[in-house]
Amino acid sequence: MTSQSDSGASQLLFEAREAGIEEVCRLLQAPEDLARLPGLRAENDAKRAANKTQLTALVQSHVEATRSGMELLDRSQKTVLKLRAGFEQIDRLCNECTSLIENHEKIQMLSVTHHNVTKTLEEIDNIIKLPDDAELAEEMLEDDAKLVDAYSALTALEGTSKLVQDAMTDNHRRRDEMQNLNEYFDKVKDTYKKLEERLWSNFHNYDVLGLSNPGLLVGCVRVVETQEMVDKELKEPKAWKRQALKCMEDSIRSKFSTIVVKCKELDPPASASDGEEADVQNPPVLESIVPEILDQATKLSEELAGTYDYVAPCFPPDYDVFRTLWSRYHLNFASVVDSLGLRASRIANRDILGVIRWVEAYQETLRGLGLEEEELRMPKYPVLTSSSSGAVHMERSGMGLLIEKYVDRIRESSTTMYLNIIESDIAGEPEVNEDGMLWSPGVVDFFRMLNDSLATVEDVTQGEMMYESAKLALAMMKEFINAQVAVLQREISFGMLCAFANNNVKCYDMSIDFVEHVEEAIDEEYKNTLEVEEVCRGFLDVGKLAMKKVTEGMFSDPGMVDLLKKLYQGVEWVEGRVTATFIATILDYFADLKEFLEPSIFRRVVESTLDMSMSAFTSALMSKIPPITEVVLERMKADEEELTEFYKKYMKADKVEAIIQKLTNLRTLACSSDTEAFLLSYLAILDSDVNTQPIIVERICNARQDMTKQDAAEVVEQCKDMYVQRQKTVAAENHAQAKHPQTPTSSIWQRWREMWES
Repeated sequence: MTSQSDSGASQLLFEAREAGIEEVCRLLQAPEDLARLPGLRAENDAKRAANKTQLTALVQSHVEATRSGMELLDRSQKTVLKLRAGFEQIDRLCNECTSLIENHEKIQMLSVTHHNVTKTLEEIDNIIKLPDDAELAEEMLEDDAKLVDAYSALTALEGTSKLVQDAMTDNHRRRDEMQNLNEYFDKVKDTYKKLEERLWSNFHNYDVLGLSNPGLLVGCVRVVETQEMVDKELKEPKAWKRQALKCMEDSIRSKFSTIVVKCKELDPPASASDGEEADVQNPPVLESIVPEILDQATKLSEELAGTYDYVAPCFPPDYDVFRTLWSRYHLNFASVVDSLGLRASRIANRDILGVIRWVEAYQETLRGLGLEEEELRMPKYPVLTSSSSGAVHMERSGMGLLIEKYVDRIRESSTTMYLNIIESDIAGEPEVNEDGMLWSPGVVDFFRMLNDSLATVEDVTQGEMMYESAKLALAMMKEFINAQVAVLQREISFGMLCAFANNNVKCYDMSIDFVEHVEEAIDEEYKNTLEVEEVCRGFLDVGKLAMKKVTEGMFSDPGMVDLLKKLYQGVEWVEGRVTATFIATILDYFADLKEFLEPSIFRRVVESTLDMSMSAFTSALMSKIPPITEVVLERMKADEEELTEFYKKYMKADKVEAIIQKLTNLRTLACSSDTEAFLLSYLAILDSDVNTQPIIVERICNARQDMTKQDAAEVVEQCKDMYVQRQKTVAAENHAQAKHPQTPTSSIWQRWREMWES
């Protein structure tokens, strides 16, 4: 075999040599090919090295494959030997068991007995180990990081203890046997009780743990959550989740106990008789109580931020623990405010403002914690009040009671102040400002009082209390207006009447500024809810009344009264001296009034004077109509012209002519030549004043010396018919207007202001 291999190799070597020679001859056929010999040799060396490398790798792979095959063969041989030994053992065991088939039942009973004995020994071992395991669990309770492990261990021990006790009960063990084991079970119960005490103590101190040891708080929550899952399998669940929340709520309640005690210190002394309340606006003994209460409340409200930031993240989202705890805080805070509200009469106004300021700060804290606006309000509680029909239950809040007491006190003090202001004004003389106009400082003091009172509240809140204070200010304005009206019914000086007129126009402007400031500053929910139109208009009404009094003062002067008695009679009137004196007197008044009154008021007084002049002239004519002659008619026309020329200096010409037209109409009536002219003249009078009765026609006809009684009676009769018809027409128009009133296009005070400025 070896010789054949050698000969084969020799043959291959020979063939390779021959092939090499042929290849060399092919490559070196010409002499010049010898120059390529070094390159060919290098190329041949490279190919030979590559072949050698390839051959070496191939041989190596074959060697590895051979080695692996040898190892597999070796393992296969060992496995076969092991299987052969196993089969031999099976055969041997089968031969041994053939003799046991007859004793199968005994063997089965022995097996069950062995199992029961083993299990009993295990249970006995577990019972014996109960105190030791409980001791280990109790040691774990001392380590905060092992609280969950301690709970798991105690839960397992409790389960073991319960199973053993149930088994002994089911097997009807004697009581003495169970009592012998009670000390083992009691150790587990005592340790489990310590776990619960530790757990509830931690939940009671949840706020401290959330800040200083959140890991322990999370561990407590994990224990509760685990027990909640266990409860699903129990007939009597432990409900630890509810208990944990209750512990935290009890903790909150205990924090407020000191505040509740402080609030009770505000109660009247026990020596006070029933229904009698001591007058303690600022009792020295109570001065520091409310600030102390608010300081404690502030500290408690600051805990909410810690609850939000540190406690809530330790609980699962479904607990909604922040809202749960906040609701307890909120109810307790509301209870504190309600308690203070019930004792508002014992709290000074500055302390009431302090309470409102604290509530505003507390609500701002809640806004920062993401609570909705409607959740911020303090809840209301039922208050029992008495009335003529018996007891009435009303929903009131402590905030409302505090605000009510504050407003009542401000109302009382403000009423006294504005009455003193008015009396001080009318007791003195009016002052003169830099423009020479008359005024009194009372109105400025009055509005300064209102603005200061409102500013005090505005610095604290722009909510309900500012709204109530603004309502009070408007009520004070109404009372101030009524008090001024009452004063104007008295006999006061002409200068003070002018001052009243100026003052109330100024009051109107200040009331508008006051209302605009309130509307700008107050919270959105209270905007446009104050009844301001009637109040602001009231000042203009007082100003108008003062102007009327000024005009009445002019015409009630004894000299003016004597002068008006001379109208339409005597040579002095016919010659024009009465009218000239009247105009000169009015001119003297106007010279003073133009300096005393504001321009807008002066214009109104001028118009009022013209109206009253027309009333005086028409009344004088109606009371004593002179015989109608050419001289009388010429004097009447001259009066109209002189009055028109005088008043045109102060008023628009068309307005003056419209007012004096009544005198013109009377003169035209007096000089009417026939019945138609009388009717047209009387119709013009009715157009200017629908209430002018036909008696004026009758008197003028009687004063006409050129009319017969028959003609006069005919004219009067037709004028009466015209008057009746006009009254019916006016009544129908008024009824239609009442059914379809026109909607004003501007606010009331704007229309009145325009009227004043016109």
